[in-house]
Amino acid sequence: MEKMPIPPEFLQRGYISEEDLNRPRPIATFLTSWHIELKKDGPNVFFTGSEWPKFLAYFEIAETDVLLIKYQGCMNFSFETFQNGNNEDIEEKISSSQQSEQSQCQEDEHVSTRRRTHSNGITPGAQSQEEEHVCTRKRKQSEVKSMLDGSTTSQHRKKALCELGSTGSQAWLRKEINELALKRYLHFPARFGFLERCKITLKSVERNKSWEVEGVNYHPGTRRSYNCLTRGWKAFCKENELKAGDICTFKVVNSTLWHVVIDRC
Repeated sequence: MEKMPIPPEFLQRGYISEEDLNRPRPIATFLTSWHIELKKDGPNVFFTGSEWPKFLAYFEIAETDVLLIKYQGCMNFSFETFQNGNNEDIEEKISSSQQSEQSQCQEDEHVSTRRRTHSNGITPGAQSQEEEHVCTRKRKQSEVKSMLDGSTTSQHRKKALCELGSTGSQAWLRKEINELALKRYLHFPARFGFLERCKITLKSVERNKSWEVEGVNYHPGTRRSYNCLTRGWKAFCKENELKAGDICTFKVVNSTLWHVVIDRC
């Protein structure tokens, strides 16, 4: 998925302005560190650019998943994912968020009104506008805190099994295969396997056959660093008839040879 359209309803709320889109290189920031390019094509706007597929891979977001995106101000966004478009979970989350906003707004209005009652020199109309502004500001601050605290936790709950370990001097990785891995590439922690771009031979213990794949390290030297098996990986999946939910254990024999044990779901 090279790009994702932003729903017109989201744009109509004014979260992303024409001024933002007319910048030389408009950027949307997710979770403070992912800078995703925005592209306008007629009336449509897309999340796209070189960072977009890396963002999807890092958080293991598949095309069948649904993203619940919230605007946090100043072109910053947070998000949660729902596997396979689970409508009940999405509706429950949206309903819960709306109820929380209404409750927070009512509480803020009550506090604001009580404080303004003791102030002087404010007309009723001006007082009402100021109270509304205070309510909106506090509600947005509450949203930012809850989403930044909760979105990462939600991502950890969603992620497929990924375990690292060693038996003697042999390092191993146990990784559950999901839909994204079958369609594109397999990603895993940077501390396993290799430090730079390389060629690796995957040897299936089940079939006693080998496949050459390319290993790539993204964002080396940063906390976002991760490794991927890219070119050749899809052929390995297809010829070994891997399915979502299967678990592959990769055992490092040497820097260019890994044995693979497949546990089918």
